[in-house]
Amino acid sequence: MQLKIIDSTNNKFSMKKLQYFVLIAALFLGFFTGCKKGDMDPFFSIYSRKHRVVGEWEINSWNDSKTIVYNDGTKAKTDITISNGSAIAIDTTYSQSSTSTHNPWGIDTLVPWTGVINESYIQFKKTGEVNYTLDFTLTHNWKNTDANSGITYDSTYTWHYTYIKSGTWNFFAKIDDYKNKERLALTWENTKLVVNFNNHLEVDDGNGGAPVITNSSTLESTEQNYANGEYIETWALQELKEKEIIMNSTSDYLYTHAFTGIAGEKETTSGTSKMTLQPKATK
Repeated sequence: MQLKIIDSTNNKFSMKKLQYFVLIAALFLGFFTGCKKGDMDPFFSIYSRKHRVVGEWEINSWNDSKTIVYNDGTKAKTDITISNGSAIAIDTTYSQSSTSTHNPWGIDTLVPWTGVINESYIQFKKTGEVNYTLDFTLTHNWKNTDANSGITYDSTYTWHYTYIKSGTWNFFAKIDDYKNKERLALTWENTKLVVNFNNHLEVDDGNGGAPVITNSSTLESTEQNYANGEYIETWALQELKEKEIIMNSTSDYLYTHAFTGIAGEKETTSGTSKMTLQPKATK
């Protein structure tokens, strides 16, 4: 058996061509890697990052956790969870060893709420406009027995929240450890909030009860306008695909307010938020 020795100087696949091949491969590898910004981004996509953002989206999941520490020492931790695009849960835990303005119970207290998502909508336009709507209903049911009459009441409290925001969107350039186009800047120019409340009270007579009190009211209806660039929301894109976006944000700020000769107010807010968007279903 005879081994054939390849002469690299005379062979058609010369060292020069090999170097050329390696150079081209390196350039392509660098190009593919450049398409990947977030940790969960696809290794390569034929679509630009702007193309992957533009469209109509729904909130499929959202985990938002914020802790506020008030001037009197009370801590209020609120966890908001949206799951499967349809259910919402809001749990607020108050921590304080004594009664205070923000925690009248004087003990560690969990206040849970559950509800349904009526609409979640985020539209990123190619022209740079962004529109946002989050509409949900929270319901709280419980029984209460009157100590004097012994009558048991079934109570249902319902809160209906509608958040609407509009403005512009764009990518951030490379800043510190963040890559170019790794973060989204949502610049809100108009925000609206409407909160409607409904109270329904029935006597529990074993037969479904009869309505005793039913009333509805608007607890809050506000609208605010901002100059362009005044109110910016920042989201880091963990995953940017044509059919899914996963983005994160953090908050950490201190608010201090005082008048001369009067005890001031001080509170801190910190937390994290993670949201998953999926294309809005066509009906």
